[in-house]
Amino acid sequence: ILPICLPPHTTHRLQPCDVGVFGPLASAWKKEVTLTSQHYVRITKENLLLHYHSARQKAFTNTIISGAFLKTGIWPRDRSVIEESAFAPALNMTTQAALPLSISRPALGGDTAEAGPSQCTPSGDPYQTVPPTLPCTSSQSAYRRVYEDLHMFAEAAKKQMEAAVVEKVERAAERAQRKAEAEAEKARKKAEANAERTRKKVEMEAEKARKKVEMEAEKARKKVEMEAEKARKKAEMEVEKARKKAEADEARMQRDSEEAVCAEGAGDHVSKASKPRPR
Repeated sequence: ILPICLPPHTTHRLQPCDVGVFGPLASAWKKEVTLTSQHYVRITKENLLLHYHSARQKAFTNTIISGAFLKTGIWPRDRSVIEESAFAPALNMTTQAALPLSISRPALGGDTAEAGPSQCTPSGDPYQTVPPTLPCTSSQSAYRRVYEDLHMFAEAAKKQMEAAVVEKVERAAERAQRKAEAEAEKARKKAEANAERTRKKVEMEAEKARKKVEMEAEKARKKVEMEAEKARKKAEMEVEKARKKAEADEARMQRDSEEAVCAEGAGDHVSKASKPRPR
């Protein structure tokens, strides 16, 4: 913010900021109205902003605005644009109004400010109060002192604004930090919850797999036991069958042996019977 401090009787020197910018806007608006009327188009409240925007784009250019500020010496700052004589006291020294006032008020004028230390700055904080308005009959040095006081006031306001901005930025940074910490804590808790859910899921899957393995092992054990029992029974049956076969073979061999003995005894008897007796 750049405050421009000028005596009241010199403010007309700032007219280029007004006329130099809004003059082209008025001309551009007239051209826009003429152009629309030539095309038999009425400007109504529905299309007013559209046509005004067209005129504004033609008038409010960087060149025109910069030229207006340059003409008044505001930016870039040029103190030589307004000559020193413009800061001289007004030629009209009277403090009486040209027309009678409806309300009785004390005269705004007074004795011409004398040279010396500035009377504008209060004895308190020199950067908290705007200096009072000087009468139009004040001297150039008084205006200079007021300008210096206003400059000091502007610098103090600038510092206060900078401090306020810094404080605001610090508060915003602190809020952002707290928000980031809250988000980080939230993300950490969410990650822990996800990890806990994943751990429980893994444990459930592991328990399920363990039970499945135990079931498969139990099933395999029972199958092996059944196969072993079946093999044992089959072996016992084979042994019993072999035993019975051996007993049958032994009985047959004994019977054959007995038959052979009987047959041999019968043969001896026949041979004795057929032998002649001696005489």
